[in-house]
Amino acid sequence: MPPAPWVLISPSGIPHVVRDKNEVATLPSLSTEIAEHQLNYIRMLIGLLVAKKDAADLPLHKCHWQLRARVPCIRCDETGEYVFIVGGEASFFKKLTHLHHPAMVSFDWGRLTTFLNRGGKIWSTAAGGLKVEVDFYRPKNSPFKWRLVVPPTDVLLARFPAPEVCSGR
Repeated sequence: MPPAPWVLISPSGIPHVVRDKNEVATLPSLSTEIAEHQLNYIRMLIGLLVAKKDAADLPLHKCHWQLRARVPCIRCDETGEYVFIVGGEASFFKKLTHLHHPAMVSFDWGRLTTFLNRGGKIWSTAAGGLKVEVDFYRPKNSPFKWRLVVPPTDVLLARFPAPEVCSGR
């Protein structure tokens, strides 16, 4: 289990700090994006309801909430820009148009999902029709190549700064 405090990213990309296991119960009062009956999902996400799991074994998201350190990130080779896939999966993220990069208008969201699910690898057709596995995603008719990356800490913290802790204490 990752140590407390936990920085959780809501489905709309808003960070929330939970200082200890008792504060999980305060999330419904902080965010309309989680209901009380969903709190066990958050407890699973941070490792409170599983036995002997390290952070890498925990789910990437629950109800589209994520641990800040585990939000998937893609980086554009040509521009160096980072885009965080809030919600944990491309099919959910595609609805969050306010978080999109302008180049994402040409994305095939199904292929991006495959790319993310395969750890940043995807099959592509090379010259001569040969299928090859590549470590980037390039939408059709786009000059941009995107790679699944672990973002530098400063980029992660700039996108999802730890907010003031708000609780009933």
